[in-house]
Amino acid sequence: MSEPAVRPAPAEARTSRHTWAVALFVAGILALAFNLRGAITSLPPVFPELADQLNLSSATIAALAATPVLCFAVFSIVAAPLSRRFGEERVLLASLLLLAVGLLARGALPGVLLFPGTVLAAGAIALMNVLLPSLVKRRRPDQAGLLIGVYLLSLAAGAILGSLIAVPVYQASGGSARLALGLWALPALAAALAALTKGGLNAVTRSLAIEYATRNVRVNAVSPGYIATEMLGEIDPAGVEATLRLVPMRRYGKPDEIAAAMAFLASDDAAYITGQVLRVNGGMSMG
Repeated sequence: MSEPAVRPAPAEARTSRHTWAVALFVAGILALAFNLRGAITSLPPVFPELADQLNLSSATIAALAATPVLCFAVFSIVAAPLSRRFGEERVLLASLLLLAVGLLARGALPGVLLFPGTVLAAGAIALMNVLLPSLVKRRRPDQAGLLIGVYLLSLAAGAILGSLIAVPVYQASGGSARLALGLWALPALAAALAALTKGGLNAVTRSLAIEYATRNVRVNAVSPGYIATEMLGEIDPAGVEATLRLVPMRRYGKPDEIAAAMAFLASDDAAYITGQVLRVNGGMSMG
């Protein structure tokens, strides 16, 4: 028995949703790419000052300059296996957080964590170097050329800005080595916080569930995966095929299945369930 046809949404509504989806995706690409070089290019302009303030030898400065390149070679090897195991989006988010942690660490304790922090930050950048273009090609294969160009433009902007402001920021801070080493943790943290918005759903759900449990109020949430809506017709067939490969059940979800999950959580059958995020995504979050 065939399913009843879904009433098409107005063309203007479909176009608007599609435009917002593309805009958010591009904004995410810009934010990630912007963080891929600034933390590296901001150091050479202040190497003489850092050497004097931290008592670093010429050999140490040379090793510090070579560390990112070596990390790129080593950590890029594990990018693909990590992506297959955990998914590109998760690895990218974890890399962004590791970048921020590495920069904060070397800025907070440069005498002890200068090299460990740089290795952590450069390793995170190496993973993003490999996975970000791959994500663009998988999510938007029909616009890959344009988006890769935008990605490279943002990457170059971060690199240029990092080298341009390094000396002025160092001088304006009164010669703070900590600020010079940790400054670029700020845009990395901003990008990570933006990416964590969806992850915040879990924390908010649990927090509210704990607060209202004694009042017999249940708090749950539904986190959908790829759902077959009218906007699906706007996606290139190659993009559809690429996203379906990420879903173990090899199909898109239906709006009715999301509605059924919400109805279940609101029903008496779920009377003893609270603080949970029900992932209706065809098995994408398994493993």
